[in-house]
Amino acid sequence: HGGNTMFSGFTGKGTYGMLTSLNNSRLMPYYVISVAAVFVHVGAAGRWLLIPKFGSAGAEKFAHATMWFGVAAAIAVALPMMQVHLGL
Repeated sequence: HGGNTMFSGFTGKGTYGMLTSLNNSRLMPYYVISVAAVFVHVGAAGRWLLIPKFGSAGAEKFAHATMWFGVAAAIAVALPMMQVHLGL
């Protein structure tokens, strides 16, 4: 059985579902870390690429905003995994 990284593999029932299998639940932190890593990379690359257009201060503001948005997105991914529901 190969690793299923799709949503159906994440929520699937039985021995291969990440939420239902105790063996696969050890991979759950990687979902949160991967979300944060994408935004950190976008922020860092954006800072480097936007310095000529916006200057150092403007590019740094973009990078910080992008990375903080990534933190919020990672928390939004982590909360349902911890059975926290905001009732929205």
